[in-house]
Amino acid sequence: MFNVDTLLGQHLPRLATQPLIRPLLRQGLSWLLNEEAFAEFAKRHPHLRGLDFVEQALGALDFDYRVSEAELENIPASGRVIIVANHPIGSLDGLALDTDMRWEFIISLAAGGRAGASVIDAALALDNTQNGQLAAATAHAAIPTAEGKAGTWASVVELGEGANAVQRAAIDGFTKVWDTALLEPYVAKYFGAIRQVWESKSYETASTIITGLYPVQLVKQSTLDATDAFLAELGEDVPALRRLLVESRDTVVRALKAQAADA
Repeated sequence: MFNVDTLLGQHLPRLATQPLIRPLLRQGLSWLLNEEAFAEFAKRHPHLRGLDFVEQALGALDFDYRVSEAELENIPASGRVIIVANHPIGSLDGLALDTDMRWEFIISLAAGGRAGASVIDAALALDNTQNGQLAAATAHAAIPTAEGKAGTWASVVELGEGANAVQRAAIDGFTKVWDTALLEPYVAKYFGAIRQVWESKSYETASTIITGLYPVQLVKQSTLDATDAFLAELGEDVPALRRLLVESRDTVVRALKAQAADA
């Protein structure tokens, strides 16, 4: 962590030796740079190194970031990249390129077909934590191939592999598509499987699958028609399942209305 006295000696050596100016200058810089808070942080976390330090520092500074899909498009799947940052305190830009953001990049690149299994596995080798494993599961499930989507579907719906957190991560990746045609074959499979999913799994697992895999990305009348046909067959026998589907259906209805308004 920085020290105002050290900064004065390095950057303003002449002023630092002036007995009348130095105390006022030091006091002003200490307040401006919030030296006391940084010193307290260093005292509380002297053991932190690497990404653990980054995570705690960003949390202490209440720092957040947002990255758009368009911006991610400019990042190559491999090789070097130059990021031009314009934050007045440049250290924050460097800290922001932490593990979570790196996984966000990789997941988006995987969904766009620009980062494959080898890239994901290399990232996991650098962050083989629980969060890293979940992020890697999302990235693998996001790979936009028919084989990849089929494998994820089988793992989550048919085999029920992994804990709920792993299944949620895989579902998140499965539905993260740039080309919604990849999800078209799963509309009929979805409505053909959810009754058995509901009856054979716990409420938490079943609701995660049924809500997460509902084809909300396919904003079209055929999605509503398939939902209505299933609801008509279901009747009022399973109100909790019906409620989950009606709520998901409403999302598509709102999206269709928004499309019509923008047309």
